[in-house]
Amino acid sequence: GRRNLDEPWQDIVGLQFTLPLRANYPGRGKYRIEGTLHRSTDLIGRGTMVYRVLPLVKDKVKPGHEVLKLSWPSFNRSVEAPTVEHLHSMVPLKWRKHLPEVTYSATLRPDALELPRVPLLKEVKTGLLTDRRLHVLGMKIYRKLWEARNAEEFMQIYLDCHYYAYKDGKVLHRDLSENNLMFKYTVKGKVRGVLNDWDMASYLEENGEIEYSDATRRTGTIPFMACDLLVDHEPPPHLYRHDLESFFYIL
Repeated sequence: GRRNLDEPWQDIVGLQFTLPLRANYPGRGKYRIEGTLHRSTDLIGRGTMVYRVLPLVKDKVKPGHEVLKLSWPSFNRSVEAPTVEHLHSMVPLKWRKHLPEVTYSATLRPDALELPRVPLLKEVKTGLLTDRRLHVLGMKIYRKLWEARNAEEFMQIYLDCHYYAYKDGKVLHRDLSENNLMFKYTVKGKVRGVLNDWDMASYLEENGEIEYSDATRRTGTIPFMACDLLVDHEPPPHLYRHDLESFFYIL
């Protein structure tokens, strides 16, 4: 059909994705793209794309929309799905329901995808190009914070599992914003907050500080970042209080 030159990322809508099968996600790996929920506009970074999808099981549509998130983290960064799975195993049972429900994940190396950048990186040895891998994450679809119907629902969403992820899971989120404080309605119609988007999270060392990173760029969504981190030079280590400051700006 005719291509949309103004919004080329929309060309994928209506197509099917067939991804590698994974033993811990039986029957998953095939999706039909229904719409684009988020697209990255950055020249440098992970190039994250988020799609609304319908899972296909035995080539038949399984009822209920889900989300498929594709990103390109560098090899020296952890990927999101193992972090979420780790938190599900570590935080108190009461708070696990406030974590995203992962329905599929896969990490694909660029050489397996036969990307043109593979031979390029072998030829161009400047040290300036970052090698990246494709991380695919499927999860249940959630509502945005601003879709709350009243102040009571807003407060219920706001009370999430961030503290327990830090205390028991030893993970610091590092990218809190209005876009990842989300929620769903239970079968009884009650609101349940979900803290989403753990792809920029860092694990804590034994001394309570985040793992060392050689990244020189700021981590976070600028309108919601702590003032200490908004510097032109190499940013200081991200602390728990920086996440708390982000919560303040979300309010």
